[in-house]
Amino acid sequence: MNKPYFLTLKLYKKSLITTCSLALLTCLCTTAMALPPDIELDRFLLATETYIEKQDYSTAMNYLNQAEELSVELPAVFYYYKGLILQQRKQNETARTAFETYVEATGKDGEHYQNALMQITLLENKITKSPTTNSATPEIDWSSSKKKLEGTSGKDYEDSIKSLYLTDSYIPAFVAHINSLLVTYPYTGKRIISENQDKSIHYSISVDDEKHISIHKHHKSKGGTQITAFKQAIFGISPDFSRNCDERALKCELTHLDDLTIWFETSYDQDAINEVEKATSHLIKILQRPSTN
Repeated sequence: MNKPYFLTLKLYKKSLITTCSLALLTCLCTTAMALPPDIELDRFLLATETYIEKQDYSTAMNYLNQAEELSVELPAVFYYYKGLILQQRKQNETARTAFETYVEATGKDGEHYQNALMQITLLENKITKSPTTNSATPEIDWSSSKKKLEGTSGKDYEDSIKSLYLTDSYIPAFVAHINSLLVTYPYTGKRIISENQDKSIHYSISVDDEKHISIHKHHKSKGGTQITAFKQAIFGISPDFSRNCDERALKCELTHLDDLTIWFETSYDQDAINEVEKATSHLIKILQRPSTN
């Protein structure tokens, strides 16, 4: 009569031990994964550097993407590593932008300053000599090109942007167009924008593997330039934004309607922010198409 009781007790004890073991394992795993973001950033960047040295650029980019997804302030060396990886992937214009971001952030004191400058020059020559450049190289004066784009929409607008930037591909043309506007209209809090502005905020956009958009915020002050960034997956997001211009603050903002995240800030110019919105919306639609070019 007692045998079933002892068997039941034995099974209960075994089940209890298993449950406790799983709980302990879960606790340990959670603790191991709960590193502070700044430490995780160091770990991901160290892994990136290691795999770049091994010439395993795919794994290096994977760790770099994880670093960017932490949504913390990124050190300048992040952009140096990004430039090295994109250079190997033949994404010359995006690589050059990454190296330029690095030297802008570090100045002459940067550990990789000299090499970054050399890579910028090499990439510049590659882009210039390329018969079908993968990106837009000319600098466009928005005030003069605005009339060419007025009244255009849909495919006509996209073709106009591609023609304006002398490229055979829509994606680099739109990236260059948006960045040209963002650099031309930085937020300074002042009515007159000068090239030697002590304090300013400007944004830039890049496309990674045609699957993600990265938004970078460049905050320039007398102490240097701080850069923060976030990455947005393309598929499943809306191409719709809202614009808000505050004349008192001398600032315009472009907010994504999915989660009300501010993507861009510019100086107070409604025509400029309207064009940034239009171009960014078209870029998202182009990237979401089954076949982009």
